[in-house]
Amino acid sequence: SGPTAMTSTVPGLKFVEEASSEEATASGSSGRPRRVAPEMLEYLRAIDAEFQSDGAPVAEESSADKSDIVANVLSEMRYHAASVAEDRQGSFYLQRLIPLC
Repeated sequence: SGPTAMTSTVPGLKFVEEASSEEATASGSSGRPRRVAPEMLEYLRAIDAEFQSDGAPVAEESSADKSDIVANVLSEMRYHAASVAEDRQGSFYLQRLIPLC
């Protein structure tokens, strides 16, 4: 039987329980959550900061623009989603970004 994958309801966000051999080779992982790279956390922090101003969402950007940006962010981190979700800082940023989808 082939690899199984569980997907979430968030567009572009994919939790992979078992990566295919091609994905594992490409991402360098076996599909299990690993420690999040500091660069990934910094990227999420920067994106979150773009949408926050004194604790309130920035009003200048339309919700469609925010949704597109967040969808792109989630697409970029799709193979790291489980690791980010298990990380204390990463999960904090995800919780703040997902409602913007």
